[in-house]
Amino acid sequence: MKEIILKANYDEGFLYNISRQFNTSIRVIYFMPSHKENVDAITLLEMTLNNNYEEILSYFDTAQKTSPYFSFYKVISRTKDKMLVLISLCSSFGSKAIIQSGCFLKGCLIEEDGIYFNLLTSDDDSLYTFIEYLSQCKFKLSILRKQEYNNEDFLTSREKEVLSLAYERGYFCFPKRIKLWELSNELDISVSSLSEVLRKAESKIISQFFSID
Repeated sequence: MKEIILKANYDEGFLYNISRQFNTSIRVIYFMPSHKENVDAITLLEMTLNNNYEEILSYFDTAQKTSPYFSFYKVISRTKDKMLVLISLCSSFGSKAIIQSGCFLKGCLIEEDGIYFNLLTSDDDSLYTFIEYLSQCKFKLSILRKQEYNNEDFLTSREKEVLSLAYERGYFCFPKRIKLWELSNELDISVSSLSEVLRKAESKIISQFFSID
């Protein structure tokens, strides 16, 4: 397994333009490709604030009506310096690149100077498919780091087994293609036990998103 840090620049990127316009750093906390019509991805973002909360909301309100890339947002929480916002992207080149390549998005940070992807991939072909797709979409990419991924003590074998089956059966899709109780029947464990395994595994994975700094 390889871990890769890529830097990308794309002048027409919806989130990239927000970062530059409002001088905000945007971290992807959760990213889920969607099979729902007209929605490419559901994304949870952490955005830094510089006394510009109302201006950003106004931008989202306008974009919700006019942008072909974006259709919905909901502010989950806010402090003086940061906010969490859930958005749906109607057109996401990143989502399509991940689906086509088979890479796993470990993290993503969007700054004024570029978009930083943290990817996990099992082979070079997947990485080059990801790069080739975004290059065709006029992204300018450069590999900043490529190394062996050390996942020691990251996920247990049971957590990997459960996550793998949940992913294959469409549990993480939007909308879900399998219910929790159906998945628990396949794994022959109780719903409460399955829920606990998923919660712990998801918590570990989400915490890894904070490794891009």
